[in-house]
Amino acid sequence: MTFALHPHRRTAGRVAALALSVLTLAAGTPAHAASRPTLDRFGALVASRTSTAAAVADLAVLQRIAQRDHGNRATGTRGYRDSQDFAVRRLRAAGYRVQLQPVPYTKFHVSAERTRLQLGARTVRLTSLLMDESPARRVTNAPLVAPADGPTAGCQAADFAGQDVSGAVVLEPRASCGYAAQLAVAAGLGATAVLLSYPTPRPQNVLRLHWFDSTPPAIPLASIRHTDETALRAALARGPIRVDLDWRGHDVSGVTHTVIAETRGGSAHHVVMFGGHLDSVDEGPGINDNGSAVAAVLETAVALAPFQDRLRNRVRFVLWGAEELVDVGSDHYVAQLDAQQRADIDVYVNAEMIASDNFVRFVMAGAGIVSAPFEAYYAARDLPIERVGSDAVGSDQEPFFAAGIPIAGLFDGALGVKTPAQAAVYGGRAGQLYASCYHQACDTLAAIDRRALEQSTHGLAYAVATLAGQAAPGAR
Repeated sequence: MTFALHPHRRTAGRVAALALSVLTLAAGTPAHAASRPTLDRFGALVASRTSTAAAVADLAVLQRIAQRDHGNRATGTRGYRDSQDFAVRRLRAAGYRVQLQPVPYTKFHVSAERTRLQLGARTVRLTSLLMDESPARRVTNAPLVAPADGPTAGCQAADFAGQDVSGAVVLEPRASCGYAAQLAVAAGLGATAVLLSYPTPRPQNVLRLHWFDSTPPAIPLASIRHTDETALRAALARGPIRVDLDWRGHDVSGVTHTVIAETRGGSAHHVVMFGGHLDSVDEGPGINDNGSAVAAVLETAVALAPFQDRLRNRVRFVLWGAEELVDVGSDHYVAQLDAQQRADIDVYVNAEMIASDNFVRFVMAGAGIVSAPFEAYYAARDLPIERVGSDAVGSDQEPFFAAGIPIAGLFDGALGVKTPAQAAVYGGRAGQLYASCYHQACDTLAAIDRRALEQSTHGLAYAVATLAGQAAPGAR
């Protein structure tokens, strides 16, 4: 989901102005050590009003919704529609004007992803997740082949030296050159399909992969567990394996919705946006990804509601549709803005996976990024942060950044691996994923770190309220 972005000069200037306004809010208070800045009073008040218990209750509702609809809240499902309706009810009950923005989307619908292996006299059915845009393929009794083992396995034709790949199914782990390059090599050698594992410290996980090229892949690819890939590679060394597969999918089009709520008060020409995506992947309920952010948006909105007529800047809360289809909802939103509407947005604050079970607190920082409120809040609370660029996570901040709109954001980690140094600072398990259930069926309440949820929600509420600011008494 990530791509290279370059800040605009206009963005850098607006960020400088925002940073100055945040510093000005604390003017007139005694100087403190750099590690303990004085917090903006209004921001601290709103942060203190957010309820972790209510956020957990929000997540419990989203989990029940997923359980009623095949275990997910993905785009185009009843689970997503019910999640949308729940968010709308919560926001309207808090006194906000709510609208639904229609979002056209195209989604790859999998109708079959059956894989069966013949190992001598034994037949094994393999869990496999078909990559989107893969061409349909039915194969019977194809040989299984594997490239030479190593970090670059399958990155060049020489890795298959001495093997007849024509008509075969290739078995390989994701290598350093990337799965698109590996697929191209296999297709060039005449392979009919690829079975690929994505090695992580959670070898039992299986991740459905996305095809980013505008040209469809030449042959299909399906993901399998790394444990299965390792076992099959060992079995292949002992004797031939034959493969039957039936992989089929096609694009479907539809319309989903992004939920938008806005405060009554605050300047319409100085808007602070705060959002996260509402949808999950098809493979799980998405309680951390991204129910945790949904809960933070909702609870910040509830905490800010009593003050919404007395804000200096307007606040616009957004729950994006179709992010898991690669930022479709936020892309559509930004594309619909005219020049004045873009100029009216002071900053977009994004929340993504803010309660990962092995978390590190990543704060976006750098050119075109507003990080001062987060840095101040966490320093005042003696809580560590790690600064990262805008491309550290592929999410809904990307279309705003590309359009020259300042961004801010918080992220607690996904597929990355926690280092010993990070474990020494944050606790948790070095050498393990930040989010052990990323894009898995186990992304439930049980995989939420409630301490991270509380600290992240408070930090986000503080940042949003500080950037919004209270109007002077009597101001309209």
